[in-house]
Amino acid sequence: MMGGITVSNGIEVRAAEEDDAASLVTLFETLDREARFMLFSPGERTLTHAQQRELIRELHESKTRALFVANDLAQPTIVGFAGITRLGPQRRAHIAQVVVGVLSGYRRRGIASRLLDELARWARASDLAKLELTVAVPNTPAVALYRAKGYQVEGTRKAALRIDPELVDEYYMALSLG
Repeated sequence: MMGGITVSNGIEVRAAEEDDAASLVTLFETLDREARFMLFSPGERTLTHAQQRELIRELHESKTRALFVANDLAQPTIVGFAGITRLGPQRRAHIAQVVVGVLSGYRRRGIASRLLDELARWARASDLAKLELTVAVPNTPAVALYRAKGYQVEGTRKAALRIDPELVDEYYMALSLG
């Protein structure tokens, strides 16, 4: 795994480390509770600290996945993450899927933008040609951010998510790197 450390406004963006495991589990649990449009519902994710530590250890040996974190240096605590996974089959190995999440109290500070920049750097260094993601259509702040970063809507998945009990469409968005 590669990726440097960038610090801006007291927020450090860097590759995840094994010592981040407990903070990441807490982050994921919090995001699942507070972020209406994340994939997992509250209590659905059952990752332990030990399992998260092992996943991070595996990432450091992987050339197909990476995980970056945003750390509030004043706390210190992990307040956001960005993950990237290169797709498996050889014919799709030039593409990676991305996911980003930032705690509600830290949104609109440029953290997700910096995490996306780190993913793009990793992707280019890994000879990827395209990044893909899905985003709930009503999540207009995220859609606007992805558009600002150059992602384009390539399709709409109808009734892709069930959220409180409404069926919600999601955009399939992609960024061409080359």
